[in-house]
Amino acid sequence: MRKNNSTLSFGSKEIHFLSDIYSQRELIAHGIKSKLILNNMKYTEPILFLYPLKEEISKITKYFELEIKGYMEYVGGEKSGEIYIPKGYRIKSRCTAFASTWDECIVEIDPDEIYQKRYIKKLDENLKEKTNLVFSLTENGLVSPLGWFEMSFNGSIKSDIKPRVILNFGDGWIAKFERHYRYIDKDIEEVDGTFLSSRLVLNIEKNSYLFKSLDEIIQLSNSLDTLLWYLSFGSRQRTTWLEWTAKIGAEYIEYYRNYVSHKTQKYIEPLIDEISIQEFLQHCLNYETQRNRLDISLPITYLVSASDDKTIEMKFLSLFMALEALLDLYAESKIKNKIIKDKSSWDDFYSYMTKAIEDFPNLDDKEQMIKKLGIFNQPSRKVLYDDFCKNIEVDNSDLWPVFGNKLDLSRIRNKLIHGKRFESWSVLTIAKEHLRWTVERCLLAVLGWKDTGVFHKESLQKYTAYRDWKDYYEKTCSL
Repeated sequence: MRKNNSTLSFGSKEIHFLSDIYSQRELIAHGIKSKLILNNMKYTEPILFLYPLKEEISKITKYFELEIKGYMEYVGGEKSGEIYIPKGYRIKSRCTAFASTWDECIVEIDPDEIYQKRYIKKLDENLKEKTNLVFSLTENGLVSPLGWFEMSFNGSIKSDIKPRVILNFGDGWIAKFERHYRYIDKDIEEVDGTFLSSRLVLNIEKNSYLFKSLDEIIQLSNSLDTLLWYLSFGSRQRTTWLEWTAKIGAEYIEYYRNYVSHKTQKYIEPLIDEISIQEFLQHCLNYETQRNRLDISLPITYLVSASDDKTIEMKFLSLFMALEALLDLYAESKIKNKIIKDKSSWDDFYSYMTKAIEDFPNLDDKEQMIKKLGIFNQPSRKVLYDDFCKNIEVDNSDLWPVFGNKLDLSRIRNKLIHGKRFESWSVLTIAKEHLRWTVERCLLAVLGWKDTGVFHKESLQKYTAYRDWKDYYEKTCSL
């Protein structure tokens, strides 16, 4: 649900234009007056208002999902830019109190993503300059640049802000985490004032280069998604991008995506410290170029998702999903995902066991037992986990056992996944922290990055969950 905002967000603006409205590629309304609001005080997310005539509103409101193609014009009628919303969802519609006089109504649209295009003077492609692709990010203090700024009495701003994380993004691209400031003097929703807003951005730049197509930006944004998952992992805080701006040929394009969460939940202490974060992120980018590497994006996604605003049970299960996804990747890479690897041998074994069950006397539910035969060809999770830890040389013996004990983490997982409540909240909380440390150690070991506190027992001694876990474990096992 949209909510009122107490401060002016970065990039606040209103854009007025005309729109052609489509549903399932069929034009349903033409030349509708439109207003797109981006990041102002009242709306924390982009919103589109359509102002159709009274006789046109029924053509629009009969559909829930719409495609909007907007255009801006100079006084002479020449187009100056375009707005394209591939998917917009109708929130509500109404006719205003003065509709009988002005014959106008309002339709509110929640845009899924927005392309804003402005035409610029066509450039000589032979005259290449530095190209910048700027992504606006959700906040993350671990990579935020250091510096200062001050505003003089006449409104001018002085600043000295230097990025502290600069990365080699490959193929001549350099990526810098920067902070962009914007000074706005504006009347908005009865608020008359001067605002200074800022946003964390990633500026990806390359010398002597010009973008020729949108596909190039999509490729870079996909690489950025990977980098930001590593940043989220290292900072224990979900960080993502919300919009980008770039110049493509003779067009200046701003793209907003509204389908990602703007919320960020910060963990008390990052996994990687500020001093090492640049080296860590560069190490992760280099890891992505290695052959025969494990694609650990899915385990990292599950791990980072465990930091979201969820119940403790859901956080535990998300962490265990991360571990199981990692073990599955390892099993596939080592061809250990099946005990009987040859299909014909497995078919012979399956037929033999099926016949043995069918011929066994005085046995109920034979059909159910036959359906369970596939489990015979799955490797033991404990054996697989032990082999994984041995192969990547990680020692988790100081943490709560994952497999093989009376109350190991896998048993807690089995209880929760079958909808049963775990009686002791304190035990579950401590077990969850141990599961997090286990997953983090395993992922860091796969990356080849072991020089961090989560691997050192001395660094973990400050946590009660680490010092006293055996007492909780033994008491629970004795119940």
